[in-house]
Amino acid sequence: MKRFRIGHLYRYAKPASPGDEVVDGIPNFHYVVSMPGLPTLQLEKGINPPAATRAVDGERLSVLLLSSNENKLGSIENPWHDTISPDEGFARYFGDNKTPDVDPGTTPGNRALLRQFELHTSPNRAKREKAAPILLFKSSRKGYKEFAGLALITGARRVTQFAEKNGGFFTNYLFDLVVLSLTEEDESVAMLWIADRRDPRTRRRSRTRWRRRLGSLG
Repeated sequence: MKRFRIGHLYRYAKPASPGDEVVDGIPNFHYVVSMPGLPTLQLEKGINPPAATRAVDGERLSVLLLSSNENKLGSIENPWHDTISPDEGFARYFGDNKTPDVDPGTTPGNRALLRQFELHTSPNRAKREKAAPILLFKSSRKGYKEFAGLALITGARRVTQFAEKNGGFFTNYLFDLVVLSLTEEDESVAMLWIADRRDPRTRRRSRTRWRRRLGSLG
């Protein structure tokens, strides 16, 4: 069964070759996420939502993938440090606005995360159950992604940052996430679950522990 395992490295090669299970001796990211008849999931940006699924029980976002590039931490391009700590059960992730005088809620990535924040933390259980699972990845070198966990969003706040590259202060979002324990799942996430969520013919399905965690937020 295709799955991502905590702490395992996956090759993110270009061009993508979803038919190859292994690339350069390492499990192939595009093979793991390949699903017949569906566009491939990608990690081209920091915040990567696929197109919404128009399913028989309503529209839903099947999954949302976050990627943090550790190779650029402390650089002019990325001086703000995301923190992804699966062993400690939390993550802090900066959004995708880096431009002064732009409403940070209007950038594509922030908009997607804010929508999920609204669902993840809604007092209405029915809305919480529409929330998309968040898959976390870290990268320390180009073309390689480490799976860092399954998460849900618990907080979102505006922060002021300074970018030498863009020459000024700007407002962005900082998101707080809980990284869920996957001990009962052998420290992994099965892609069959995500495939079901992407299939428009199926009704919304939640893994037992995902549903339990969402329910506990009420």
